[in-house]
Amino acid sequence: MAFRLCNKDRMLKPGKCLICETHPGHRVVDTGYNLVAATVFDKLRGRKYVCSGCGEKIGKALGMITQVQVNAMKVEIENLTKRNEELAGQVDLTGQMEQIARYLNSSPVVLANLEEVEDAAPVENEGATSPGGD
Repeated sequence: MAFRLCNKDRMLKPGKCLICETHPGHRVVDTGYNLVAATVFDKLRGRKYVCSGCGEKIGKALGMITQVQVNAMKVEIENLTKRNEELAGQVDLTGQMEQIARYLNSSPVVLANLEEVEDAAPVENEGATSPGGD
């Protein structure tokens, strides 16, 4: 039989959690099993359900994580995905800068132009003023 999630308003009698024997909150798991009691007065005779509280306790005992933890992990995954995209963009830029640097360091035309610029006398602008305004 397959377990399925159902709402409290769709529960069959006795409408109690088979573990804690209380009337569960909003969500329950319908086990698909029915208990046929030996006596008519058996309070648990009928359909068997597990409330969400007991289900979470069972899951924890089995090493499963809660829905709250799942939601927190989804948010963390989204944040890490965005950060990964940002870093990928930076890696792309770094690669482009390295290509430009290799080109500048290896091109004979660029190297010759750089030597000319280094050997050139400084250019003075007659209309320029000093930072102090003198």
